Amino acid sequence: MDMSNKSLALLLVVAIVISLGGTLLSLNKVSQLQFLGIEVVTGRASGIVNLSIEEVAACRIEKNVSFGSGSQGAADLSSDLDNASSEFTENCTLVTDECEGMEINNTGNKYLEVNFSSDKNATTFLGGDNVGVGDFQFKAANGTWDASLSGCNSGLDTSWGNVLASSSGICSNLSYGAANRMITVEYNVTLKVDTPGGDKTATITIDCGQA
Repeated sequence: MDMSNKSLALLLVVAIVISLGGTLLSLNKVSQLQFLGIEVVTGRASGIVNLSIEEVAACRIEKNVSFGSGSQGAADLSSDLDNASSEFTENCTLVTDECEGMEINNTGNKYLEVNFSSDKNATTFLGGDNVGVGDFQFKAANGTWDASLSGCNSGLDTSWGNVLASSSGICSNLSYGAANRMITVEYNVTLKVDTPGGDKTATITIDCGQA
């Protein structure tokens, strides 16, 4: 039996009302869930940002030590003192001179254990019949020559010790970063009246390993 146009129209209106009612009910439920603090995902995508930074244990010597030149004679030269009263006129307390200590810079991003060794001891460095083992010494100081950028957290060897060919620890934990990353190795050289003339050069090796 064929349905009349009025019947079809009535069914269409009923269908639209039911559809709208369902939509309104769904929206109402979503609002209720959001009000209760329950996250309702209606459409979302995710991504990541990633990078990898290499860990580096490295150091660099920023300054060497040069006591300059002087005439023969007894002298006690130290890289942390004013030596102007001796035959050597370098004042190692001034940045304008070149003897204010050997500065070691942690240039990596790891804490470092720093060790020191030399290719010469006092005898092979200075020469002469009266040279003593204590005529060539070293010690460590925290920071640069003027104590800025102090970086050694522990194990800083601040006492004068004899320079030897064997390795010596001077800082067991050297920081990294902009503000705290430096230590300085100071040197003391004792010259005797009969110390032979000539250029005196010792090569210092600084080993920096991960602490």
